[in-house]
Amino acid sequence: MSEEYPILGLPGIRENPFQSRPLEGRNSDHLIGRSEIIDPWARFLRTRTARLTLLVGETGTGRTSLMRCISKETDLSLHLDMFHTDNHVQKILDEIYTRFVNFDTPSNNQELVHRLVTATEESSGSIPLITFDYPNADGEKLATIISNLLPALERLKAVVVVILSVNQRSQWPENLIEKFDHLEVVQPFTKEEVRQVCESRINNVANVAWNMPEGAVEYLYENTSGKASKIIRLMRDMVDYERENPREVKFEDEQEVVVREENSPVINIETDIDKSPDFDLDLDMLAEEPRNHPKPVRAEHFNPPPPSSFGGFGGLVSRNRTNMHVDPRFDENIMREPLDENSDGSDFWQSEDMKSVVISKEDEILEEPQIFEEEYEHEIMESPSAEPFEQIIEDPYEKAVLNVFGKILSNQNNESAATLSELLMRLRMPVIGQKESNALNIHVLRNLGKNESVIVEVSTQREFSPSDPRLQDQLGIKRPRMSQICNKLYRAGILSVQQKGKSRVFRVTNDAKVQLIAWGMMEAEA
Repeated sequence: MSEEYPILGLPGIRENPFQSRPLEGRNSDHLIGRSEIIDPWARFLRTRTARLTLLVGETGTGRTSLMRCISKETDLSLHLDMFHTDNHVQKILDEIYTRFVNFDTPSNNQELVHRLVTATEESSGSIPLITFDYPNADGEKLATIISNLLPALERLKAVVVVILSVNQRSQWPENLIEKFDHLEVVQPFTKEEVRQVCESRINNVANVAWNMPEGAVEYLYENTSGKASKIIRLMRDMVDYERENPREVKFEDEQEVVVREENSPVINIETDIDKSPDFDLDLDMLAEEPRNHPKPVRAEHFNPPPPSSFGGFGGLVSRNRTNMHVDPRFDENIMREPLDENSDGSDFWQSEDMKSVVISKEDEILEEPQIFEEEYEHEIMESPSAEPFEQIIEDPYEKAVLNVFGKILSNQNNESAATLSELLMRLRMPVIGQKESNALNIHVLRNLGKNESVIVEVSTQREFSPSDPRLQDQLGIKRPRMSQICNKLYRAGILSVQQKGKSRVFRVTNDAKVQLIAWGMMEAEA
């Protein structure tokens, strides 16, 4: 089976990013698609809207990873995935109580449920998320357990999600399903989503961007039918195989090199080394002196041979080859004119062909005509539109430098002023109000998370700072997390930063705006 794997053409990667374990909340950047499920549920959590929801999908479609990634939208979440052997209802209530209240569990279930209801209503921020994930449980038995827990779950101010496989869903009665507010179905990945899943994980552990070959996408989709678990396992094996067995490069058939010269027949040189005759080096012939001595060639009539292709160093090789003929090395055998005995060794050499120029005393004094200066001043005084000349400087950095130099010049005669070295050190102070940005990283812009996407959308409309309370409430995060996201987008060249007073304000860069317009996500400004 391994011999049939298509070529991935992987770059250098630190590790195999495809692991069969589910995603965690901190790895939510690898979650592809599912926005039609994530966005409404995240809104329910932020707006404190209680919901009872069923999540149905085939085994291996990524339901567990989906719920664990959604759990990062709230500070209070509980994922129940260990099915007890007996006394299921009581043990599940105890687990919920110890997570949201404390470990002092009441012996009375009525008191336990009452305290749970009070704790969920008095919680601040996003409401809790409770997930029931029992993929190996019997469908009828699970329906009985959820039916007994439903009266308590309906009273909680929380989002409750029950994950079911297709087989478990078929064993549930319809009257129980109707008691839930929503029923969402997880579909397998499309072919384009398969590509995004693979490229996102490879690019996360590689230093260069990687695009998945079309043949590998077709092979992966045909053998997995778009199921997340099968995609991860198959890609894990394909990556391991390609890293352990580098592909041999297969060259095409042997080619013939045709060399054409003027007034000469065509010479065919075959690239097959085995067909060429054996080469024998005659050392005795090399030791003999040449019979015909070539005539010396003058430098001015010498034509250097055409430069050969040496890759990136071709220009350097050509220059060295030319300089060997134009400017040869020093030769002790060549006779040179002796130096003047009366000359000093430190005197400059002067060519005998150069003619000295004698400057008379009359030429040393150049008098400018006074009439031109008076007429020029007269024209300036009489011009009605004449204004004092002032150079317009638009660069804020140059303005700051000129202001510092102005202070230096104005403090020259001031005894109490700082020294020149101290004033020059002030030039290193940062310029307040200057915008700063980096080069745009297309990969980061293409793989934004939910909060990052909202921040980019807001940055296209107005400036904002990490302390913006309205944006913090919209995202449901605090200032430190907001600052981390802004710094990440700034390093990726998506946001630009500008210092205003004690605050930093961010706004979308022109490069990111142009890229969004090119993708058709924004309209160009008129």
